[in-house]
Order: sequence, then structure tokens, then C-alpha cells
Amino acid sequence: MKNAATKLLAEHSIPLAVITNLISTTLNIPDDSSSNISHGMIFVLLSGLLIAPFIETFVFQHIIYKAFYKKPSVYFISSILLFYTIHIDGRGFFIALLPGLLGGANFSLCYFRANRMKLNAFMTTSLSHLLCNSLIIISACLFWR
Repeated sequence: MKNAATKLLAEHSIPLAVITNLISTTLNIPDDSSSNISHGMIFVLLSGLLIAPFIETFVFQHIIYKAFYKKPSVYFISSILLFYTIHIDGRGFFIALLPGLLGGANFSLCYFRANRMKLNAFMTTSLSHLLCNSLIIISACLFWR
């Protein structure tokens, strides 16, 4: 599992670096401490938008669903709590309540329902997560300067 995630990140880090450089060049963003936006920040944003939703869906919905598909309540509790736990980071557990518990519940339900409807649950949930992250980043850029 860990090797698969490491391989996935390694395979996508070069294209993300190229995209980061293209965006920085196009927007004329200097990569030094005098700029508010750097190549590193763009890389982190793109990683959060393009890689994290797919890895998190795989880990927190797909694998857990496969393990507990006959016990939906165990699936939901496990998926939501693990998703919440990973979103605590340095901010504390109260601040992580909204993205962790609500996001975890939303994406768990999305995966569960898409699977029951015979849709591609992985892509449906990953794209939902990507859209959610996009809205969060756009909101942060607009309102938290």
C-alpha cells in the first residue's frame, strides 16, 4: 500500500513540476522570498487539487469499502473517522471538524451510493473531492488575503 502511494506520487511529481513552472512563467511569478506566491506554493496547491483527492478516495473510501461492504455502518464509521484523523494536522481537532467529519461523511456517502448505483464510485468520489478542494482553494484566495 505504502509503495503504491509512493509510486503514484513519484510518477506525478515531474508533470506537476512542469505544470507548476508553466503556471509560474505564464503568470510571471518570481520564485523568491519577495513574492507571496512561489513555485512551492503552486506545487502544493496542484497536489491538493490533482493528487490528494484520488489518493484519499483510494485509501479512505475504496479500501475501507472493499473490507466492510457487507457492514455499511462499520464502513461509514471507519471511513469518516480515518478521513477526519488525517485532516487534523497541526490545527487541532476542533478546526478539523468541518473538513474532516463533514467531508469524510460526504465522500463516504458519495462512494457508497455511487457503488450501489453501479457507477464508477472511485471516479465519482474523487471528482467530488477535487471539486470540493477547488472551491476551498478559490474561497481562500478570494477571502483570506
